[in-house]
Amino acid sequence: MPKIADLILRFSPFGDTKGDLGLNTRPVAPDSLKGVNVTRNGQSIAESPLSGFEGGYQRTLRSSREENDSNSVVYSCIRIISSTLLEPPLRVWDGERAIENHPLELLYRCPNPQISGARMWPFVVASMMLEGNAYLRIMKATNAGEPRVLMPLAPWTVTAKTSEDHQVLKWYAVNSKGRKEELEPEEVIHIPFGMDPEQPWRGEAPVRAALLEVMTDNEATRYTNSVLRNGFGAGVVAMPVDENSEIDEEDAVALKAKWAAEVGGAGRGGLLVSGLRMKVETLGFSPEQLALNMIQRVPEQRICMVFGVPSILAGTGAGLERSTYSNFETAMNAFLQFTMVPLWKHMSSEIDAKVLSLYASPKPYEARYDLKKVKGLQEEEDALHSRVGADYRNGLITRAEGRDALGYPAAPGDDVYSTSAAGVAATADAKVKGRNQRWRFEDDRP
Repeated sequence: MPKIADLILRFSPFGDTKGDLGLNTRPVAPDSLKGVNVTRNGQSIAESPLSGFEGGYQRTLRSSREENDSNSVVYSCIRIISSTLLEPPLRVWDGERAIENHPLELLYRCPNPQISGARMWPFVVASMMLEGNAYLRIMKATNAGEPRVLMPLAPWTVTAKTSEDHQVLKWYAVNSKGRKEELEPEEVIHIPFGMDPEQPWRGEAPVRAALLEVMTDNEATRYTNSVLRNGFGAGVVAMPVDENSEIDEEDAVALKAKWAAEVGGAGRGGLLVSGLRMKVETLGFSPEQLALNMIQRVPEQRICMVFGVPSILAGTGAGLERSTYSNFETAMNAFLQFTMVPLWKHMSSEIDAKVLSLYASPKPYEARYDLKKVKGLQEEEDALHSRVGADYRNGLITRAEGRDALGYPAAPGDDVYSTSAAGVAATADAKVKGRNQRWRFEDDRP
């Protein structure tokens, strides 16, 4: 049976052909990257194979985890998350102002000479969802220089080595096809999903919470496939019509072979003619009696639940039963707000901490995704602009307060309320002073 590694490698930027994933070839570095320090021994990228990918198919996994590879619901959820991840660009920000063409932004779009970011980051998401951990190797031209290359590491080849009390991370051990390397923590971007309570330095794959549901869904699919392949509604028992007679072993074997050949497999729906007087009774339950379509509904819903993907977006039967345009739009908004926005923040914080700090800058910058580029979030953004604009026009807030609420920096002279009907703008201090003056006059009235 295919391993869970196979499913991760379907999202691999190096291809998905099982015979030759391009993992056993050595990358060729352009002249601008010759001499990049890949290991502590100074091995260049041109001399190093793609660490972590070689030998991935030889990994031994528990059979329950292997079930994920053949489950279409798992694949659909990961595909939706990974494709949505690519919608907003990663930018470097100075407050609310984006720094144009920052080197980190360019590195995110093209992490190494072989692959683009659009191909690598879905692999990172698949590693997080199925293994709980994604690892990227940082390569620099010099030990103190800026990062030049990000190379993905297969998560099953990376082991974190900690101190005896498990409080300090010492290094990462990478074991790929018998070739072992030790990487300093500064050389690796580790993006975990949540936290493994038994190993706090590692993440916990969300799919593990739904392993039973994955296996249940797979068994129902296998049963349906078996029924259709063999052409039987259910297992059957053939017995003599006369209770006092018997079918000898030779006739039984011949009858079984004839049954399978003439009405099973490619001959399903055909006519069976037998010289034996017998009756046929159903053994077990038919697909209708088992209600397989209903059996799979709960597993589908729970698999989608642990990934944070609404069933209607994953295209499962449970979601399509209630599929309308309104429901789809509502589900997409919930998916963006409660699944993707936290994921974008999580990934950008890891990149900010591990990579952006390696670039020299005159002031503290911040790496985060430009969520204004996410089309599905624009409706809420439009509603916020309308509400703030109405508050400003009604004199409830100043222009500076309105700009702050919308994420724009206030400029000198913005501490004013909306223009009055006479066309005169009053400052906030003047308006408060006017109110105080009026109240004083009212208190002095006889």
